[in-house]
Amino acid sequence: MFISKMISVFIYLLQWIMQIPTIVGNKILEKGRFLSLRQLELSHPDTKQTAYEVVTRNSEKVFGIVSILPITTENEVILIRQYRAPLDRIQLELPAGCAEVGKHSILEDAVHAELQEETGYMSDNITHIAEFSSSSGMTNETVHGYIARNCKKVTDILTLDTDEYIERILVPMAEFDDMIASEMSQGNIIEPKMLAMMWWFRNSLAKK
Repeated sequence: MFISKMISVFIYLLQWIMQIPTIVGNKILEKGRFLSLRQLELSHPDTKQTAYEVVTRNSEKVFGIVSILPITTENEVILIRQYRAPLDRIQLELPAGCAEVGKHSILEDAVHAELQEETGYMSDNITHIAEFSSSSGMTNETVHGYIARNCKKVTDILTLDTDEYIERILVPMAEFDDMIASEMSQGNIIEPKMLAMMWWFRNSLAKK
């Protein structure tokens, strides 16, 4: 209890020194199956208070989000095109999904499951590389990025949820940049963390 109070005091002092708001209230406005809409009450350094709406994952259902950059044994990148209802458009992205309470024990369980379900591939070499903010102006959700090396196909059948519409795409590593440039020139939606994870992967290879 003492340590917890000391941590709270330290955080408060740090926020005061940095002159940033302090969250003094947090209430649920609406709760769904996986998501909740919350209203935060922010206390600012000038003593004013403002409300801020934020979307959060329901912790009793989900304990994390994973995204995977899969690289095959033939040095191909596995991407997917997926219909995203909030956009009402198809997005070029990486396989990803929720780590669900009662279904997965650790984040890596979700990595293996989503990789096989959405691509038909498996990997015996996965590496956690970073934690990304998915949309920091709207949600506190973060995404754990993994590199999956030496991916091998185990099935041609994708195991998708009823609301998932996914097309698997294999892109030779040497053609990745040209493909992304082509997609962007056509006005297609590109997932940003895919580019960040590819940069990390290439940078790690260059250092070897």
